[in-house]
Amino acid sequence: MERKYIRYIIEQTGFLSHADMKEDTEEMHVLMDSLIDHIIIRKIFSSPANRKSRNGRIFNFDAFSLANGGACDLFDTIKPSLEKAGLITTSVSQIFEINEGSGNALYKFMLNNERCNLSVPARDTEEVMEHVKKKYSRFLNSLLRKKRIRERIYFMNDVSRGTELAILTPAQAKFINSLNLDPLGRPYKFSY
Repeated sequence: MERKYIRYIIEQTGFLSHADMKEDTEEMHVLMDSLIDHIIIRKIFSSPANRKSRNGRIFNFDAFSLANGGACDLFDTIKPSLEKAGLITTSVSQIFEINEGSGNALYKFMLNNERCNLSVPARDTEEVMEHVKKKYSRFLNSLLRKKRIRERIYFMNDVSRGTELAILTPAQAKFINSLNLDPLGRPYKFSY
């Protein structure tokens, strides 16, 4: 695929509209070029590790941390991008208490006046992480949908070193999936 075409689509879909820099800076051009290089050379849609949080759309994601009481920490990481998308945040809190006897956790995440039950009965660690990840993204996506915000929570680049959380519009996700990249790099969201 040609560099100019990829650059054009990235610009047209507004992928860098949440980037943490001014639009016409040299840093923005470096970010765009590195993103295109990753697409063409490495066959993944990602920025270099030191720039991931700078693009405002793709974030390192640790399902283990989320499952162990990290709902607020994760939200604090993605909050600036969600606010740029139009989400107004008035309050964020959580309850995370482990019952020593059963190993089960009371786990609730509250955003504004909305509440998400992230509690999952103690089972296999991988299964707990997957359930919490689904519940958390479903909650945020339903809130975004309710507020008529186009962006949604996606996951991508599922590899042994970790997963990335992406905040994308449907057009951006469709563009990334059209690039014929590594199948593990395709954005996906859970169907409910």
